Amino acid sequence: MEGELLDLTEDIDTDFTYSIQDIREPDKRRTDFSKTIDLPGTPKNNALFAQIFDINVENEYNPALPNIGYNFNPNKAAKVIVLVDGIQVFRGVLRLLKVTRNKDLITYETNVLGRLSDILFALGDSKLSDLDFSDLDHTLDVGTIEASWYGTPGTGYVYPLIDYGMSVDGVNFPITGFRPAVYVLEYINRIFANAGFTYKCNFFAQPYFRGLHIPCTEKKEYNQTATQARFLECYSRERYTVNRRTGQWREVYNWWGGTVVKDKYGFIEVTDDESRGTKIIITRNITTSFQFSMWFIVKNEGCYMNIRKNGQVIASKKLGSYHVVHHQEIIEIPKQDWVAGDVLTMSMDMSPRNVSTIFPESSVIAPSPTDDSPYPVDDGAPVMMHDLISSSVAQKDFFKSIILMHNLYVFTDENDDKNLIITPETWFYDNYAGNAVDWTSKVDYSQEIEVTPMGQLTSKEFIFTYKKDTDYYNDDRYFKKYNEVFGQKKFVAENEFEKDQNKVELIFSPTISVQIPEVSQRVIPHIYKVNADGVKQIDTFNIRILQWGGLKRSYISIDQNRGYATWKIVDSSGVAMASYIDYPYAGMLDDPITPSRDLCFGPPIEIFFALNTYSDLGLFRFYWEPFINEITNKDSKLWKPFILLTPSDINQLDFKRLVKIDNTYFRLNKVENYKPMGQQTTPVELFKSNVSVEVVRPGFLKWSDDGYLLHSDESPARIPYA
Repeated sequence: MEGELLDLTEDIDTDFTYSIQDIREPDKRRTDFSKTIDLPGTPKNNALFAQIFDINVENEYNPALPNIGYNFNPNKAAKVIVLVDGIQVFRGVLRLLKVTRNKDLITYETNVLGRLSDILFALGDSKLSDLDFSDLDHTLDVGTIEASWYGTPGTGYVYPLIDYGMSVDGVNFPITGFRPAVYVLEYINRIFANAGFTYKCNFFAQPYFRGLHIPCTEKKEYNQTATQARFLECYSRERYTVNRRTGQWREVYNWWGGTVVKDKYGFIEVTDDESRGTKIIITRNITTSFQFSMWFIVKNEGCYMNIRKNGQVIASKKLGSYHVVHHQEIIEIPKQDWVAGDVLTMSMDMSPRNVSTIFPESSVIAPSPTDDSPYPVDDGAPVMMHDLISSSVAQKDFFKSIILMHNLYVFTDENDDKNLIITPETWFYDNYAGNAVDWTSKVDYSQEIEVTPMGQLTSKEFIFTYKKDTDYYNDDRYFKKYNEVFGQKKFVAENEFEKDQNKVELIFSPTISVQIPEVSQRVIPHIYKVNADGVKQIDTFNIRILQWGGLKRSYISIDQNRGYATWKIVDSSGVAMASYIDYPYAGMLDDPITPSRDLCFGPPIEIFFALNTYSDLGLFRFYWEPFINEITNKDSKLWKPFILLTPSDINQLDFKRLVKIDNTYFRLNKVENYKPMGQQTTPVELFKSNVSVEVVRPGFLKWSDDGYLLHSDESPARIPYA
């Protein structure tokens, strides 16, 4: 354990089971495991387990150190290798189940588990939101959105065009409705790094997989503080003195615009008529507060500082006498709606024989620095990726669903127990007869041999599906109409006896893309609810997964001869910030017109855009169909003999290789209850399928008109390419 030898009893009795996947349960991935191993409480073992039998003993734990001795933590995995006569028969992690003490006799009840369990232990209950994505934080603006469309798929994030319920016409999309979608490969890389693991997977390098990404489905509305939203900041241009020697009370307008720090919407206008000062002319409908700050000296008290809107006083403050040291007075204009054309002015209403001096520190700022209410984002607001990552999905469930989607096998690198090899089932098995292991002489024919038709072991129906969700198109427009999840696949085996159903369900929900033909031929995902009045509602939904399809041309009509249908990114007031004839496409299909890949398991009953033919290009066809056809074929059998296996056989156990017995070739399904300390035979499950065995090392073989079978040293089996 962790490089130290554990003391064993001479009569230790345990057995090990080896499996990578049980064909009876295609929705589960198996890991090697042992039954209970009882270890004696010798002084050495007691020290290695940190005297845990003593209820008064407590110890510090440092995750950077080996999980053994004074650093032992029973809630953490400890690496273990099981050797028989110096030959390794198991490698994985040890789990302490219980310690029993009968007087001075101490026993540690343990078992060991394979490496796939080790990474799942390491992930624990950590959520996706526990991962650090701070290096992807950025500023929301048109330039950043556009730049993501040209980034490298699989790295960082992308901004696809998705209607989250904020576009009212399908043409104008508020910048606040854009969410970055993080690539799946980013998630996987961070999950593995966080758990202290690495992986080797040629499949993850494929363009298809690199384009997979996770769109944001959290109810996160972009807001920013008043300071972040600052669009107007202007200071008095110079020190300015007004001397009222004679006459009546008079209102003197102040001059602004000398120092304009920021005037995003062109509000400031310096008039030619100096008696009218500087105007703030509202150039667009906007909701905001204002702060007018006056630094001044005034000879006599009784003056008023006025703020006028369209000539009418909306705020006023009486000023005292400050004739030695300049003084500050502030007038706050509360947050309110302003319409284009509104005019704001600031003035001093002064008595006769009074003198006032205004200093350059005087300012007008919008929104007010004291405003603590949220403001909508136009551009330039910070995007904190942590706020957009699911806080309800566990990392291990995410990884397991990626495995299930693509029927992946995961096993340990023989040279590095922290490195996992990941490959699709269709690439896993080596059907080349020359690489088979011959166990003909090891079969114990004196014992009972079971031969079971696979029809007796598998289900009548197999359902491959995403998780149901409650958004408008998934629920109201599809599930309630057809009583099934969008894009699910039902496979019914030819079996008149079995009635069971086996369901392979992902944690992801499907995402339905929609076309509004009155607007354009654009096909984009719609993720929102609709209330009783038909109004779109932003909400939180279940995690999704989509394919990045790149930029697609936005046409007016399906015949593509009537020109382009532009769409726009608009600000919070509906003013266009950018206009486009191409749109960043993402969806279940890799292309809405000529698809070659589909994230649905099978073709849906109904789609919500124009497509001539919806071909079967889904996950079932690419990753599950060959396997399901094998295990449900009438000629497929599970053969269970007893075989004499040595520690050397177990050490070289390879589920990828065929097993040859009397010129018949099998796939190894499970080695069950192997006892390393005895000489008895072991029950072994061997799967005889209808797949042809290759007697010549294959290269590239024709699969069908749709593609080829790929054979190589790295992917020795086959996979169809569309």
